[in-house]
Amino acid sequence: MDRLSFFERSANVRPGMGPGERTICDYGELARVSGWRRMLCDAHIELFSYEGATYESIGAAKVICGDEHYAAIRAAKFTQTSSRHVLLWTKNAELWRVSTGKSAVRDEGLERLRDWLRAGM
Repeated sequence: MDRLSFFERSANVRPGMGPGERTICDYGELARVSGWRRMLCDAHIELFSYEGATYESIGAAKVICGDEHYAAIRAAKFTQTSSRHVLLWTKNAELWRVSTGKSAVRDEGLERLRDWLRAGM
């Protein structure tokens, strides 16, 4: 299984070249998007609407709306923005969230969202 990692300050390197990554599939579309790893992060700035308000990031919306809305907030961002394509272009890879000073954590919620988007919502 392919493994891709992302971090809010990730370097702009080709899929498979990030720390701890391994790839077999071709990620040509993804490689052509500058900053694709950052686009998967909660801190990425990209305007979207949720429950009648506009937010600049998932993190900002989560602060206002609360943790219990996290999955719905993510779904709103990835259905309304160009980040949707980036998420879909990760194909079936495991998605690993990296944080400074912490072990990488697999983001199965983001993988499920990708599957939901692929199925046509």
